[in-house]
Amino acid sequence: MEINVETILCALLVEDYKPCQKIMTHYLHGLGYQVDLAVDGVTAIQNINNKAYDLVVQDIGLRGIGKEIIRVARHSHFNQGTPLIVWSAYVNRNDEEKYLDWGADSVLIKACQIPDLEKAIQQCFLTPRYEREFNYKLKILQKKWEQNCPSEWVKKINDLRHLPFSILNEALHIIREYQQWSDFHANERNARS
Repeated sequence: MEINVETILCALLVEDYKPCQKIMTHYLHGLGYQVDLAVDGVTAIQNINNKAYDLVVQDIGLRGIGKEIIRVARHSHFNQGTPLIVWSAYVNRNDEEKYLDWGADSVLIKACQIPDLEKAIQQCFLTPRYEREFNYKLKILQKKWEQNCPSEWVKKINDLRHLPFSILNEALHIIREYQQWSDFHANERNARS
C-alpha cells in the first residue's frame, strides 16, 4: 500500500494594504502555499519568531519597520534561512541592492504577475536553506567579530589569540553545522544517482 503524503507549504505575507493582501494571497494560493497574514510589524515579528515558514513575502514600506522585519527573520531560530522576498511599489537599482544587503533574497515590484513571483521563488530555492542560514550566521558572526576586535585584528584574521572564546566557539559550531548539511545533501545526491 502506497501512502501519499502531500507537503503543505506555508508562507507569511506581511502587508497592510487590503487590495495587495488579496492579490498576493491569491498568487501564493495558486502556487500551493497556505498563507498567514501579518498586517503590521509587531504581528510579523511574532510570527517569524514563533513559526517556521517556507517563504516570507513582505512589503518593505510597512510603516518604517520593513528593515527590522528582515533583521528579525535573519536572526530567527525558525526563519534564518527562509527565502524572503521584498515586495514594494517602487524599486530602483539602489533600493534593490539595499534590500538584498539587509537580507532579502529577492525583490519584486508590486505590479508583478504570478509568473514573476514564481520566478523569484524559484531563484530563492536555487540556494539550499542550510546554505542561506550559514551565510547569515557568518554575517552575524562577522559583526560580532568587528565589535569585539580592534580594526587591526580584523585585518589580521590569522591572529585569533585575542578573539573572545565565545565567538570562536560559535564560528566552529556554524562551520560544523554547515558541513553536516553539506555532507547530507551530497549523500542524498549520490543515493539518487
